Amino acid sequence: MKKMKVIVELGSKRWLRSNTYRATANVIELCEGIYIVETTLGGARYLFPVMRCSCRERDTVRINGTPYCEAEYCSDFLEKISRCDGINITAENPAFRRFSVKHPIAEDATNPHILLSSNGEDLVLKGYRLYTSWNPEPLFLHFLSDKQLTPRLKLSYSYKGSPLGILTEFIKGAIDPGSILYSSLVRTLTGEGLIVPLDDIKAASQTIARFHNVMLSCTENWCTPRTANETDVDRWRKRTLFYLSNILKFEPSQSIKRILLNLKNPLFDEFIDQRIIATHQDLHFSQMLKWGENLFIIDFEGEPGRPDEYRRDLEPPLRDLASTLRALSYIAFFALLEVNRIDKQRTMQLLYSNSQQVELAREWTIHVAEKLIEEYARYVKRDIVESTSPSEILEFLKPWFVERALYEAYYESGYRPENTMIALSTLANNIPPILDAKIIM
Repeated sequence: MKKMKVIVELGSKRWLRSNTYRATANVIELCEGIYIVETTLGGARYLFPVMRCSCRERDTVRINGTPYCEAEYCSDFLEKISRCDGINITAENPAFRRFSVKHPIAEDATNPHILLSSNGEDLVLKGYRLYTSWNPEPLFLHFLSDKQLTPRLKLSYSYKGSPLGILTEFIKGAIDPGSILYSSLVRTLTGEGLIVPLDDIKAASQTIARFHNVMLSCTENWCTPRTANETDVDRWRKRTLFYLSNILKFEPSQSIKRILLNLKNPLFDEFIDQRIIATHQDLHFSQMLKWGENLFIIDFEGEPGRPDEYRRDLEPPLRDLASTLRALSYIAFFALLEVNRIDKQRTMQLLYSNSQQVELAREWTIHVAEKLIEEYARYVKRDIVESTSPSEILEFLKPWFVERALYEAYYESGYRPENTMIALSTLANNIPPILDAKIIM
């Protein structure tokens, strides 16, 4: 395989964490006109395939001025790459090779998603872009595909041990549960009464509990459960303090500083000797698909902004529940923004006003949070969470709730700086109100 040093021009892409679109790169020719591009921009490393075919300008990558396409948008990509040396393919059906490209989907997602068709079946091709030390999504999907918790994995492909992409079944007509919750809060804020979609919340809680129950039975090296020890607690604490040290650069409000000060010695000690598992890491309502009565969990790459040295960490299952609760903070923020037809800066100011409308949003979020915890406690195994009391579980969730908020602010600061204060302002204003008032005030 021939390796070349080139200049790549990427243009404005959803997956790119940089305002600079031009960089030097290593390009390796694999076979039949398929190339692997490896480059670094904005402190992030990228690894992805390109080839020559017809594609939109937004899907184009220029190498030394010559246009190529992100390979997933080329109809013969999977067929060709299956014959490339250096590419490892794991397939449900080894003959599963001929596809036609229908159109891109989920274009607001970080990674490209393309709807393909093969033998009358619609499938989703997802290509990875970030080059991280650990992307467990193919492993999760291989383990979970027959558990009715995820779309079925059809195929995965990797280069030198680094996953490049996956092919899964397409869940036609699936709905984002996050959009259901968002709409219900908008309706609540516009005077229709307190609207809480209980059935959807119950379904989400039960799905999260089922996922954790199944992961408790995993015996593969990457996911074998065990009990937490002091080393685990120390790593969680260091990770939290890493986020904290970066966030303090933003000179947050006094209320945020008080919260951060209280978390300098987080309560992770309480998790010593408790079960820890391979968690989703980045779970929230829009990482699920509702199809009829079923919910499927998607996007198992982990938190994209988590430092590499912490990506393989096992964690208490409650960490996934805490990240789902934090999603309510974002839902509340953007619902207030939409209803009042104001920009992000004025929405932040509105949060600090503690107006009747903000109180109503806070009331809605705690109703959802309480129901989510209550249903989760009912379905999760006692080996995972000993307590069945929602109030006791809430106490255990608090340090993880704040850790997740600090992660969000850290991630936003590097990827979408204008959203950094969304994470911090919703934390400072206790949305949803699960933190102690004495910490906030």
